[in-house]
Formats: sequence, structure tokens, C-alpha cells
Amino acid sequence: MSVTYPDLVSSFPEKVDDHYIYKDVDITVKPFIDQYYQYYNNNDFASIQELLNLHPELNNYILNAKSLQRSHDGNIAVQRFCEGYYKDYVVHVMKFKGTFDPTAKYTKYNVVKYVVDGGIQTYIAISDNDIPIGTLPTNEDFWYCATMRGEQGASGLGLSVRGIWNSLTPYYVNDCVSWNNSLWYATIEHTNKVPNDLSTYWEKVADLPNPIIVSTTQPDAQNVDDIWCEILE
Repeated sequence: MSVTYPDLVSSFPEKVDDHYIYKDVDITVKPFIDQYYQYYNNNDFASIQELLNLHPELNNYILNAKSLQRSHDGNIAVQRFCEGYYKDYVVHVMKFKGTFDPTAKYTKYNVVKYVVDGGIQTYIAISDNDIPIGTLPTNEDFWYCATMRGEQGASGLGLSVRGIWNSLTPYYVNDCVSWNNSLWYATIEHTNKVPNDLSTYWEKVADLPNPIIVSTTQPDAQNVDDIWCEILE
């Protein structure tokens, strides 16, 4: 019987009901079915109950008030749950418990934070059974990881945008300039080394067909697909 709906012959929503699976009568159960209806025709209801107790599998072949009531109350429980209890249940069923504590007792739907490989991840307790104290959230028999995190990518270059290349400007490693519709970054500290594919002082970042303009303010009369890199001061 449900704690939420004690007036119904149903275990929902605390537990899923175990409904009968109805089958057609075959030769193995027909003698018991015949006996059932013989008792029924003789108004011998005590013998009917005794027969069902001895052969509970007959419930899969006989449609009676008990089986209909189970189905009816199950449907009512689902309707009540969806109509009024569902929103409150979803909001309050999960309890956030903060950072995982190996000395604390956790139960189903408790939510904790736990650090894995230097990153904080969120875990939800999913076990219907008691979770042994100290069971780490990484144990998939008791916890579900609710955080999606991919593998760490390679570190990018910390480029410093320096505008259009100028022969008089000194450039330092990772300074980035535009020249001949390409972006370049300096690999060696230098002055007056023209960016090109054969240079040991520059490495090409991108080779694009559209004009690249690097400035502190957006230029006028840009064409569609022109590229402007803003210098942040």
C-alpha cells in the first residue's frame, strides 16, 4: 500500500506495482480453472480462496474484482501523482548535501559535490539499498555522475595582438600581427623581420582570403566577410 495514497490498493509512487500478466488458458491450468468455476457455481467462495492460495499462478488467467481493483487503483494513483503531487515531488525529491563527506550517511536522491581530476563534479545517489558510509561517489553501483565533462584539451597560445606588422616595431615571443591577409605570431624576439612562410621568426596562425584589419576602432566601409581584430587597451 502506498504511503502517499493509503486509500488505494497501489504501491505507487513509492514503488512500481507488480501487475498480473494475463495469459490464455492452456491444458496445464484448465483443470484448476474448471475447479474454480465449479466452486463458483456452488457458491463455495472459501474453496475458491483456498484454490487461489495454493495456485497463485491462476491470477494470470482469471479476471476478478481483485485484479480489476489493482489496475483501477494503479491508474488513479498515476493520475493523482501527475495532476498535483508531481511538481512538488520533482522539486523536493533531490536533497543537496554539499561537498561529499566520507563520514556521512547518504540515501537515494542525495546530491553531493566531489572533486575528480582537479574538477568539481556532481553525483546523485541512486541505490535503493543502504549506501555504506564512506562509499565514494565514483562507485557506480551507488552513485550517478550528473556532470558532463570532456577530456582536457591542449593549452592554447597566449597571443598578444600588435596590429599590422611594422618594420620599426620590436616584437616579442607570441606577439601577433597581420600581414598579407594572414595572421602571424612571433617565435623569436626580433625587429624588422618580414612575416613569411620561410621565416624562422614568425609562424602563421591563419591564412584567410579576406582582408584582416587590426586596430583599436572598427574601420569604416568594411565589406561583407572582412575581418577586423580589435586591440583592447
